[in-house]
Amino acid sequence: MNGDLINALFEFGAALCLGRNVAQLRRDKRVQGVCVSSTVFFTLWGYWNVWFYPSNGFILSCVAGLLVVAANTAWVCLVAAYSPIGTRSVLYGVHAFWLHPFLIAIGWWRLYGFLWDPRLWVAFFVHDLGYWDKPNMDGPEGESHPELGAAIMRRLFGKEWGDFCLLHSRYYAKRLDRPVSRLCHADKYVIILEPSWLYLPRTMATGEVWEFIAVARARANTVTGPSDPLNKSERDDFASGDPWRWHRSVQSYMRRWLAHHKDGAADTWTRVRHKGEAFSQ
Repeated sequence: MNGDLINALFEFGAALCLGRNVAQLRRDKRVQGVCVSSTVFFTLWGYWNVWFYPSNGFILSCVAGLLVVAANTAWVCLVAAYSPIGTRSVLYGVHAFWLHPFLIAIGWWRLYGFLWDPRLWVAFFVHDLGYWDKPNMDGPEGESHPELGAAIMRRLFGKEWGDFCLLHSRYYAKRLDRPVSRLCHADKYVIILEPSWLYLPRTMATGEVWEFIAVARARANTVTGPSDPLNKSERDDFASGDPWRWHRSVQSYMRRWLAHHKDGAADTWTRVRHKGEAFSQ
């Protein structure tokens, strides 16, 4: 037996074991006692092997290695699918770590000019990490998401930058009866900036859009008086339950909200959603 065949047998055995892990995860629909980052590492290593083996003449090892890569990739995808909605949001949804910070940078540049301060980039990357492991987006748990990013910024750069991150959420700021930070304006500009064809497929995959639509439908059925900031078209789209109409009107609403508030005007449009004890700070 040559080395390629022996290595291929080990790879094939690994693929069978990993296949059992995938089947078990599909049954359990949750992950316990496993470090996900370790599997991500070995998955990336497997992709390297798919190139490395044939380039060195190990054809059988490459074939078996493809099975290992497929099993590891399937496992990682299932972990992402079965994670709490907040985690899915950070991985590939509204707050995707590989996209959202760069969109905020564009929003900041259009609102306030070039990003001279490198601390802004840190804030762009950490401000929404608090959604990780949250069971909802707009519930009390999801609404507390600014706390993690604020704690990181406060530890690194002081209280002012911690507040800069903490107050990027309109609802968190309203609950504390404080004005939003400029990060909030750049963050909301992303809603206007991101096209429906890019936004909706990701939020449908994570399930976020259905929670957002449920909140919007409840909002559409609540009229607060003549000064209610929702116009008739937005109210109708929110009540429709259609994702495309909903996103169109979210963009319309946020465009008007920014026009009213980007220069620091008091936010009279946003209301406290979750009453009770104050969030931790």
